[in-house]
Amino acid sequence: PLCGTVGILTSYGVSFALGMLPGGAWRVQLGLVSVPAIGILCLNSLMPETPCWLIAQGRHSEALDVLRALFPKASEKAISAEFRQLVLDIGTPTQAAKTSTAALLLRHQRPLGIGMAINVIQQITGVNIVVYYGPTVLKMAGMSDTMATLSSFLICI
Repeated sequence: PLCGTVGILTSYGVSFALGMLPGGAWRVQLGLVSVPAIGILCLNSLMPETPCWLIAQGRHSEALDVLRALFPKASEKAISAEFRQLVLDIGTPTQAAKTSTAALLLRHQRPLGIGMAINVIQQITGVNIVVYYGPTVLKMAGMSDTMATLSSFLICI
């Protein structure tokens, strides 16, 4: 919810700034949406696989290499200890595949419950309506496009 709200707040700010240009620069606004997606797509290939995933796939030597890269100042003894602990936690690839959805949900009950409660509260209070449809309602009330976007930006803060 926080990241989504910050993203919406940022989009209101950009829309307000670009709304000052002739014609509202809607094509520029639409094109700017692709910038973060393209950035993530390009940078994603630079990210190594996680040691946990590599161990679960049975690729232990690669997992050790990634651990060494993640912790360059750690001693080899510490890296080996971390690796052994990960192997014990994850188990073999066949054990990892046997983990049921129910077991996973039971193991993470508390964070799952908190996440669900936050989303339910967000829906019950009606915050999403104000955030998503605020500019439209304010335009219908007689505000200009620019003032409706600015007002929605200020409401989000």
